[in-house]
Amino acid sequence: MRISKTTKALAIVAGLSAVAMTAQAKLVKPNTYTTNVVIGKVFYAGAKDNNGKNYLNSKYIELYNNSADTLDVAGMMVALVESEAKANAWTTDKMAEAHKDSVALKQIFRLPAGSTMNPFTSLVIANSAIDHSSNGEGFPDLSQADYEAKDTSGKTANNEAVAAIELVYSCYPTISNMNLVQGGPCAVVLLTEDTKTDDMPQVFSPGKDKGNKFVLVPKSKVIDGVEIVKMSEEDILRLDNSIDSGYVAITSKTGYTGEVVYRKTAFVVGGQTVLFDTNNSSLDFGVSTDMRPRLYDAEASGLTPMAITIPESGFLPINIDQPFCGPRNMTLCYVSGSAKSSDLRYNEFRGDSTLLIKGDWIAVAMPGTYDLQLSSSQGVMKTRSTSQQWTDESRRELTGSQKTRRIYKFSNVKGHVGFQRDENYADVKWNTADFAEDEHLYITLTDAIGNAIFEANGAASYDELSFIPWHGIMPEDVAAQGISSMQDEKSLTSQATFDLQGRRTAATQLRPGLYIKNGKKIIVK
Repeated sequence: MRISKTTKALAIVAGLSAVAMTAQAKLVKPNTYTTNVVIGKVFYAGAKDNNGKNYLNSKYIELYNNSADTLDVAGMMVALVESEAKANAWTTDKMAEAHKDSVALKQIFRLPAGSTMNPFTSLVIANSAIDHSSNGEGFPDLSQADYEAKDTSGKTANNEAVAAIELVYSCYPTISNMNLVQGGPCAVVLLTEDTKTDDMPQVFSPGKDKGNKFVLVPKSKVIDGVEIVKMSEEDILRLDNSIDSGYVAITSKTGYTGEVVYRKTAFVVGGQTVLFDTNNSSLDFGVSTDMRPRLYDAEASGLTPMAITIPESGFLPINIDQPFCGPRNMTLCYVSGSAKSSDLRYNEFRGDSTLLIKGDWIAVAMPGTYDLQLSSSQGVMKTRSTSQQWTDESRRELTGSQKTRRIYKFSNVKGHVGFQRDENYADVKWNTADFAEDEHLYITLTDAIGNAIFEANGAASYDELSFIPWHGIMPEDVAAQGISSMQDEKSLTSQATFDLQGRRTAATQLRPGLYIKNGKKIIVK
């Protein structure tokens, strides 16, 4: 899960207060690796009104901030996937043959400037942001919706008091509000704010040269997606497993049932609801006849506590064999990298922010005993990035085809948080490591990934990459106290200079600005 460059920060820096770093973390952007904003509800079915007639105007999409962060969602896009009949649809098999890295979209809407989401709250986008409750039993009051997809045809009542969501693209010249198909299919995706739709190709249905044209958007721009199919047509999928490995549908082929597909509750911490997000809508979503927005299930069952103890180093490698969540005052992270990226990524979650996948993790917190919550009622979440291998052995020497890999140990010393090359092997034997007690955690990097990240971290080459700083926000109490590990700080590169993004910088090439050297803040004028 990607940490965008605009939100990267060195977590613990001597001379900078915890207050300053907390302020820096107050507003973050959703992105494709940290899925902190999810599709919470889609009401597309419509219903029968008081006169037994089909009523469609109360449709809406609800987004949910599934994290403890305040999100800057300005520019983020809500898009509807094409919904043609099977013969004309861009199904997963046809997309794999012709456009394997893309999603075919029929409509795209953009959230306007200034759009934000508070922690664990919803954002509602309505086709008609009025009170519909007088039109039928249980109909929703959408007069307090956050945004409205304005109908320029005049067929649907608009609410002038509710701000418009911008229509970026529609394959239908006469339809300006959300074309939510009442019986399905009705797949929805969220796109990053930097998605350049003007530069993307458009295509007709497979094998056609006329009719509706759909925008092809790279899958890499998808933050979240839900595959909504027509009942009994689960074979007509539009989204591949990297976006959604399941699907959801209402109980009718034609709709008008008053049913909402909604994301189920994973757990509740401190009164805050955290929703399931395993990239599998068959597991994550349910169907409800409660059409009202901003309502979710009570706490899910099947959570079992498991105690872990964080040592004086402030971190603990753990391997969990079930999906799980942690306490509020813990950060849980795994490490990933790609030859296509410019940085090693620290895929990092607050303990109470989401349900996490089983596997290898690093728990970071103040020393003490904490309870994780294991979920026996939920399937395994799929991730889109490859975790780099790490271990807690006290000695490792890579052999054979892995000899070219480099070994870095985890450093959690105040002012120097990240992955440090073992100083005992400064000139040779990058692929060998000996660690003392409480210094066992290390990762290995391939040449391709190492070469991709060295420049971003201020090294002249991969061979000179001696420290990869931590990118992300640590718990505030850790940042305030600066946990010191058992290693000797003198063993670190004391003369190294870092900018405030944690990148090592040559002391002779400093531009005017603020830097960290010897654990102290310096200003270059």
